[in-house]
Amino acid sequence: QTLSFFGGKKLVAVRDFHEASLDKPAVEKVLSYVKDPSLDGTLVLLADKIDRKKKIFKSLSSINFAVPCSSPNEGALVQWIVKQAQKRGYTLKTDASRLLVDRIGAKPGLLISELEKLAVSSGESKSIDEPLVSELVGALKQENVFELTDALKTKNASAAIQILRNQLRHGEE
Repeated sequence: QTLSFFGGKKLVAVRDFHEASLDKPAVEKVLSYVKDPSLDGTLVLLADKIDRKKKIFKSLSSINFAVPCSSPNEGALVQWIVKQAQKRGYTLKTDASRLLVDRIGAKPGLLISELEKLAVSSGESKSIDEPLVSELVGALKQENVFELTDALKTKNASAAIQILRNQLRHGEE
């Protein structure tokens, strides 16, 4: 509720809010501020995952100016990236698009970057297929331990090895 040091608007960003262990007085302070925020400030709470059962998250989500910004659905991104290729004059086949999203994950900026790399490599054909994606796009998406467990449970050795290699490449142990 203080004035900005340099004048103008103030932005307060709280990263990893999901990791904060707030006691009752701290929760009340945050909720009190949110109910009567500074007109010259913007509060941004960044959280990777939310426990929707906690009072603070229930209260924050009920505020009419709270804006949740979740990652896009990977299924929708498959068609979105196909349309982005078409806008640029390229044909991206659906199976290639699916592989691209599988390897990169729900990261539109990175998907566009990889699409541009694929477009340059497609040459005059202006067609991007699954073999080209396999050749040029490395796996950035980090699978979780449950996907590895599922692959092992179903005795899918090739998937398990691929997931494990990707996790090790990204520093998982």
